[in-house]
Parts: sequence; structure tokens; C-alpha cells
Amino acid sequence: MKMAGGIAITLAVQMRSGEQIANFGTDVDEALRIVRRQLPQDLIVARTSDQPKQVREIVSLLTGSLWEAVVLVIVVALIGFWDWRAAMLMAASIPLTLAMTFAVAHFIKIDIQQVSIATLIISLGLLVDLPVVAGDAIKRELAQGSPRDLASWLGPTKLAKAIVFATATNIVAYLPFLALSGDTGRFLYSLPIVMICTLLAALVVSFTFIPLIAYYQIRAPKHPEPPISERRTHGFAGFYYRVGDFALAHRWGVVAGSLIVLVAGGFFLSMLKPQFFPRDLSYLSYVDVWLPPDAPIGATNAAAERAESVIRAEAERFGKEHGHTDVLGTLTTFVGGGGPRFA
Repeated sequence: MKMAGGIAITLAVQMRSGEQIANFGTDVDEALRIVRRQLPQDLIVARTSDQPKQVREIVSLLTGSLWEAVVLVIVVALIGFWDWRAAMLMAASIPLTLAMTFAVAHFIKIDIQQVSIATLIISLGLLVDLPVVAGDAIKRELAQGSPRDLASWLGPTKLAKAIVFATATNIVAYLPFLALSGDTGRFLYSLPIVMICTLLAALVVSFTFIPLIAYYQIRAPKHPEPPISERRTHGFAGFYYRVGDFALAHRWGVVAGSLIVLVAGGFFLSMLKPQFFPRDLSYLSYVDVWLPPDAPIGATNAAAERAESVIRAEAERFGKEHGHTDVLGTLTTFVGGGGPRFA
């Protein structure tokens, strides 16, 4: 292997299964610090790949997105309910559900990584459904004059079958991911598992913590809710009723229109470029140089040196144009065979 115009040795260090990448990076730094004392002063020790740093940045980005999603869900709930008590009830359900999910994930050996955190972001829209339904049912019971203790228990209980079956439906929808095989199945294994843990945790929270918190926080509305016959005449409920009545009166036209939309969606879907995994940004860029199978190793080495010259020139030009001096940190070349796997 050649590096920075001279001969170099690449040492690949891999983390044992079950360890944390942050601790692994710290241990590697400590080992390098001890080894440097015993090496010549003019020997350059450099990293060609720093996976702990990359993982920290990716997890930090996803964690920030998770908290942004939590805040957005709470804001939307506050606007939708226009009741800060109901919004805070739902806000309290999110950390409780996530805490239970993290506990179960730790117990079944699911790591915090890109897929598991992305699954939590996806599940936010689903996990808040159950507490919203439970809280709304409790508020409705209070509006009908039930005592707070009875309303807190009776609200979610009346809708228990709907809540349980809705949870089961969402769980079944994600089970096919477990049937994926190969590297794809191993990469996405945590997606359905974390989703199932989150939905089950939300189910438990809806029947335990939500009634408890609602007993102290939710109050009966000051103005009684108008009957359904009155709500059908104005506002969004009236508009929704008129749309539904029109759809029922012209059911065959609505079905035909739905089929047209479905066919159009399938047509546009066929025009999209399939890509199972998104692009993964990293600190590494790869350039593969291939020569004919009968080419001597010297020709391969010469081609690799020309590639190095082009890469260095382009990196220097890009740095001057954009005002950067550290565009290219290190350039490592492996001739005659591939290098170690940099993940």
C-alpha cells in the first residue's frame, strides 16, 4: 500500500459485537497514544477512516430530527385541539412511550443506530394516535358528567377493542420486513422490531399512564359539546358530512374516480427510479482502477499513480475555488488487491 507518495502500512481494527462505537473509538485513541511513544518521531500515524466520528454525527443528526418531530407533533396537537391540557397529555405520552421502547430495545439487544432511530421518527405519527383517542374519550366522558376517576377509567375502556385492533393492524403491516433475507434483511431487522415495541408501548401507556395523568390534568369542557345533529350543519363536521353524503349518493362515480386515481398512481410509480437504500454520506471516496486481466502489476501501479495525481490536482483546484485548505485529508492506494473494509 502507498500513502502520501510513500510506503505505508494499513492496520484495520474492528469492534467486537455488542460493544459501543464511542467506547471503541476512545480505546483506539488511547492505544495509539501509547504506541506513538515507542515509534520514531518522523513516522506519520494517520487515520484513513474514523467510523466513531461518522456514527456520532449521524446519530446526532437523527436524534435532532427525532426531537424536532416531537415538537412538531405537540404544536400540531395544540393547534388541532386548541386545549393546552389535551396537548400536554399527548406530549407526556411521547417520552413515556419512548422510554419503554428504549428499555425493551435494550433487553432484546437492539442497538441505537440509523434504522432504529429512523423507525422512532416514523412511529411518532402512530404512537400518538392511541393516547389521543384515549384522552379524547376521557374528555368526552367528563363532558357527559362522569366523575374524574370514573371518566379516566371508562374512556379508554369503551374504546379498548378499537385501540387494540388498530395497534394489531399496524403491527401486522410491518411484519413482512422480517421476511427479508440476506444483507437487506439484517440491515432492516430493527425496523419492524422497534416499530412493534413502540406500538405495544403506546398501547400500554394509553391504558395506564394516560388515565392516571388525565385524572389530574384533564378537565371537563366549560361548554357542553353540541349534539351530532347540530354539528352536521356547520364547520368542518358539516363539510365532512356533506362530502360523505355526496359520495354515498354518487357511489359508482366515486368508485370510478378512485380507480382512476389508483391507476394514475401506479403509472407514476412505474416512472420512479427504484432505490432500496438512500445514499449514505461518509468521509471516504472510492476510485476503482481496473486494467485488463493480463496486465502486469507494474502497469496497474502506474495507472494508480496517474489516478493519484489527478485526484490531488482536482482536490487542490476545488479547495482554491471554494476557499478550503483541507479538502483532501489523506489519499491511500491499494495496488493488486482491495483494502480492508471501511464501514
